Amino acid sequence: QTIANIAWACAKLGIPLPTLFSELDSHAKWFVKEGYTQEIANTVWAGAKLQLDLPHLMNEVEVNARWLISNGSTQAISNIAWACATQGIPSPNLFFEIDKRALWLVENGSDQDIEITLWASSTLHTTSAEKNNLLLAKRQQQHHQQNRSTNPAVLRNKKIIDLGRQKNWKGMLHIHETESKEFDHINYATVMNYLGFTPSMDYDDVAFNAFLDDLADQLERRGIEWMGGRGIANIISALGTMELKSPNAKRIALYISKEASAEWLAKNGTPEDVANTAWACATLGIFWR
Repeated sequence: QTIANIAWACAKLGIPLPTLFSELDSHAKWFVKEGYTQEIANTVWAGAKLQLDLPHLMNEVEVNARWLISNGSTQAISNIAWACATQGIPSPNLFFEIDKRALWLVENGSDQDIEITLWASSTLHTTSAEKNNLLLAKRQQQHHQQNRSTNPAVLRNKKIIDLGRQKNWKGMLHIHETESKEFDHINYATVMNYLGFTPSMDYDDVAFNAFLDDLADQLERRGIEWMGGRGIANIISALGTMELKSPNAKRIALYISKEASAEWLAKNGTPEDVANTAWACATLGIFWR
């Protein structure tokens, strides 16, 4: 990490330090074996930014392409791709692995990450647009976003978010009262998430308890997979923040903490989802069984 930080700082300051980078390149195999993907990506980016040749390091990147692309963030991938294109290094294995993860990259990357990686791919390779998975994935995402802009559940969620930011808990609960039959899993999780950040609300409110009853029913009927890891974490974190132990809140927490739910979350949720859920269960005095 220290080496990567120094290399990154040199690039930011525009100080080549060729002896340092030459020494780093001579230890390329060790550096890639011991480093994290972001450290490797930052160092490769720094070398390209300073227009320094790092043949051994770039070769190790190509040799370890599958590991780097499978484990790297979208920013790390775009940094490596940019470095290759800037220096005119084809790296066929690297771009083959990027192409395999095109849909993931488009779904998770920033616009900048996607554009840089797409530019690098098209700069180094003459693949036709019809066969460029990264470009196809981007077009698919744009089409999906256009469809989402008119989706009633998405429009409803925007209204919930606006009310939540205003801490208008009665307004959010009114949407549930009038549109509960059309609520999807994201709508439930969004309402619950914002309720958790609204300290002024009345926990004895009839509409609030009707919402909790409905949420408990939906979870028991549709299952934890329907709600998803992030939704589950948001819901129970809100209960934990409110320290709510009413019967309907306990129904929700007990369902989430049961063995089958816990196993699913541990396998499919992010570490953050698991940690937040564990914290909330402990706060509520409910432990995974």
